[in-house]
Amino acid sequence: MSRQHLWPKWMQTPFPKTNDTHVQSRLRHNLLPGKGVELRPYEKVHQGDIKTRQLRIVCEYHCNNGWISRAENQTKEFLIPLINGEFFTLTEEAQQKFALWLAIACTVFEYSDDSTRAIPEADRKYIHGLRQAPPQWSMWIGNYRGTEWQTRYRHHGAHAVTRELFSTDYLAAGPHPPNHQVSSLQIGELFMHVTSSTVASIWQFDHANDPPGMMRLWPVRGPIQWPNLFTLDDAAVNSIADRLIASAMDNLKTVDW
Repeated sequence: MSRQHLWPKWMQTPFPKTNDTHVQSRLRHNLLPGKGVELRPYEKVHQGDIKTRQLRIVCEYHCNNGWISRAENQTKEFLIPLINGEFFTLTEEAQQKFALWLAIACTVFEYSDDSTRAIPEADRKYIHGLRQAPPQWSMWIGNYRGTEWQTRYRHHGAHAVTRELFSTDYLAAGPHPPNHQVSSLQIGELFMHVTSSTVASIWQFDHANDPPGMMRLWPVRGPIQWPNLFTLDDAAVNSIADRLIASAMDNLKTVDW
């Protein structure tokens, strides 16, 4: 096994590291009996700029120096202008390449916190075998103009259930592993948001609804003109990144325990 960069290694040249440390923030959440959610935030300081962070989780020859490396290198031509906020037309072919890289990135990033890892083996095999993002995933991009998010990654993993299964007996039989994840990545003016779930009603909803100010990247709908007419400030990206928690809290209000 070899170390895989969370951000493509080539990014360190046009976007050099600016910090000696970076903070890994997580918000773990568990359903509690009696209409409650336990939220447990924690932070861990890591040495080095986040753009240099690596995880030892992929094979060296076939993956890190093979198809994953090729997928990362294919993103240079459009990621640089998107990150810089330059005028650019993202073709459908480019979106497919972008979506593949983003699917790989989200899959790799999840291993930085096993407790919230939600992407199933079936999706990992799909990405590896077909070299494309799974069809039930949803991805969006937006033009970020804020100050709080500076090369950042935020991830939430949770166990989602349908109303037919949602009961105190089902919860008591847990803990259930996460099956639904929301990932948000940002660098420069590019804000990326990704969702995936093994619950059909959730990913079908995400296919039909776009977060405010975001443009759908996957599944591909057509060419994307960049930058977006709408810009995202810190409040907007925080709301989008944390919408899984907000949704969970709203649903709990309607549940009769």
